[in-house]
Amino acid sequence: MFGRRRSCSLVGVDIGTHSIKLVQLQEKKDGWHLERAFTAVIPPDCIVDGSVINFSAVAECLRGLVQTGKLEGSKCVISVAGHSTIIKKITLPSMTLSELQESIGWEAEQYIPFDIKEVYVDVQIVSNRESEGQMDVLLTAVKKSLVNELTQVATDAGLNVVMTDFASLAVINACIFNGYTAPGEIIACVDVGDKLTSIGVLNGNQVAFNRDISTGSGTLTGAIQNLLNVRYEEAEELKLRHSRGEEVEDGVVDLGKRVADVIAMEVQRSLDFFTATSISSDIARVVVMGGGCDPASNGASSRNHEAVP
Repeated sequence: MFGRRRSCSLVGVDIGTHSIKLVQLQEKKDGWHLERAFTAVIPPDCIVDGSVINFSAVAECLRGLVQTGKLEGSKCVISVAGHSTIIKKITLPSMTLSELQESIGWEAEQYIPFDIKEVYVDVQIVSNRESEGQMDVLLTAVKKSLVNELTQVATDAGLNVVMTDFASLAVINACIFNGYTAPGEIIACVDVGDKLTSIGVLNGNQVAFNRDISTGSGTLTGAIQNLLNVRYEEAEELKLRHSRGEEVEDGVVDLGKRVADVIAMEVQRSLDFFTATSISSDIARVVVMGGGCDPASNGASSRNHEAVP
């Protein structure tokens, strides 16, 4: 007698520099469904470049979300980002996946600026040009120390970590999953966070380009602090008031425009680099998302764009 397959539940955890985001997903007959989502702001400087500085504060914050959702013991996926991660598209001689996995250790050394013993490495074959004897491979690497830190935080909060994913690749996968891509069409996904802005270019469903820039909405918070000599919390509230269209000091408005221009310029430079180094480079759309995204102020780019809630 055969039993009916039980549906799977999974928790996704994104520990950012400004807040922790937690989602509960449920697998159903027609795919994965978002059941619930929780967010909590963490104290400033608890996370620096993706690394946990104030372990107890971060774990306590995540534990609160887990307990609110009654998710203790749930399987979870954690995300990694920052300068301790590497994502590169490389070209190698054609080989099988098993051969690639056996040789990737020494193949990856020339592309990774860390000791190969200090990182977890994974690969995915993007395309195989057998007639040319070459294949395109997506190479990813992350420092073991970062994975271990975040895994320990999630474990202490009552979760069971089963997988680690790259935040920027998760954003790209979300664009694919939600139908923002089309065969033969090139789109750019721009995820504006607190300290990082991630840029991913998709050619159909394949990653064609990926880059992180060290500027985000937190840059504006810091600039407001320096301008008005106020605490972080006050500067953050002024930023949010500005984003809601409420009246704030003229200096805050000017700073907002300047920071938005900096982010837009860096995104434009990255896309210009892609178009200059790619054969198929006509970007059809730019999809803008992330906690630092204000749809009303993203018109600095001359490209077509749309904001994702």
